[in-house]
Amino acid sequence: MSPTQTLSKIPLYYYIGGGIAVWIILGIICHGWPILVYLLLHAPVSGTFLYFFIQAERASQKPPVEAAPPTEASREEAAEGAKDESKTEDDTTP
Repeated sequence: MSPTQTLSKIPLYYYIGGGIAVWIILGIICHGWPILVYLLLHAPVSGTFLYFFIQAERASQKPPVEAAPPTEASREEAAEGAKDESKTEDDTTP
């Protein structure tokens, strides 16, 4: 199982909580307590962005869906269309 598949099974609220925790730690280390209010407002956005980024990455790794095999009716329509095109004449000839 790839890391992306493992991370995509984690619920969204874990990403939001993790984003809040990381920004709190960074706020304490780098700026002190006043910046924490600002960071707490933006941390859920960071966690949510990470969650949806992982979901999009997981979706892009899925194998493409193969088209259904052509049915008999669609084969007949394609053959008729090819016949009709061969019967048309150029209008540019005098």
